[in-house]
Amino acid sequence: MLEIGQAQAGAILAGLKAKLLLALSEDSDREAVMGALLRRCADPPPEPPL
Repeated sequence: MLEIGQAQAGAILAGLKAKLLLALSEDSDREAVMGALLRRCADPPPEPPL
């Protein structure tokens, strides 16, 4: 469960959508962008700071 409010989650989602639209613009290599994104999603999460 996310420990953020619904308004904050909506703002994060809107930002993510805007970044994806920019990254997947007509002049980009959409397959490369999506491949990089999928690889990044498969990475283990970073260790929290001590």
